[in-house]
Amino acid sequence: MKDEQRKAMKDEPYRFYGRHLSREQLAEHWGCSVRKIDRLRKLRLLPWIDLNAGKGQKPLVRLRHQDIIEFEQAHIMNVKKSKETK
Repeated sequence: MKDEQRKAMKDEPYRFYGRHLSREQLAEHWGCSVRKIDRLRKLRLLPWIDLNAGKGQKPLVRLRHQDIIEFEQAHIMNVKKSKETK
């Protein structure tokens, strides 16, 4: 990814990914592993969509922008609350 794209991603983080993000794209954006994304999905903390549903194939996992934004906001709010209680 070019430096210009990285800078623009900070301003508009999801503009470059299209309608839904893959696990790999979200992991790159968050700076974590794909396994962490899978863990959050399996714990049902991060909703996901199977684009191959009903086709008899392996799931094609995609994550909606709105679900990711809601997760990020909830996570940030919890961090602020825990700092205030200390």
